[in-house]
Amino acid sequence: MSGSRSSTRALLLSVAALALAPASVPADTFSFSGDSTTMSLAEGGQHALLTGHGRVESQDLRITADSIELFGKDFIYAQAHGNVHVVDAQRGLDLTSQELYYDRDQKIARIRGNATLADLKN
Repeated sequence: MSGSRSSTRALLLSVAALALAPASVPADTFSFSGDSTTMSLAEGGQHALLTGHGRVESQDLRITADSIELFGKDFIYAQAHGNVHVVDAQRGLDLTSQELYYDRDQKIARIRGNATLADLKN
């Protein structure tokens, strides 16, 4: 029975990851902030660490967490840790988890740890 539960959980998290990929937001339209922000803007090695109320926002997607690491060219990747909360206003989805990896270019999200997904439209 626990194998079935694990498969169901993995499937639900995969569906949640696909559902959170914004359909029409350009990869370069976003803002970010944190109580403390450390940045490196070296060409090819851009890196930002947002600690304490980390926040990344685009037109329809908002990610908040205890800390968020942004990296890659144009900060295309986000790795959020601790009390992760994602709101997708366009799709009416609300997600909480412990960890989240998000690729703004490929629109791929990976969720780790206990997660809860609410479909606010339905």
